[in-house]
Amino acid sequence: MIDSERQLQITKEEIECFEATLEYLDHIYSSATDPRLLDIKRAAIVSKLEDLRAQVADWEKRQGK
Repeated sequence: MIDSERQLQITKEEIECFEATLEYLDHIYSSATDPRLLDIKRAAIVSKLEDLRAQVADWEKRQGK
């Protein structure tokens, strides 16, 4: 749960990092890489992104934004 503007900023920065990581994984997907492993990594990142975005949405709702 986000409790301050500082935590909100950190969470938004984490979202950017996870989005960049997701883009990177999508670009390295190749026949030399086990697709199952990349799928697992991608799913974990997507799950974390959903959680972080939900926290930001909750904060904004509580702030009346």
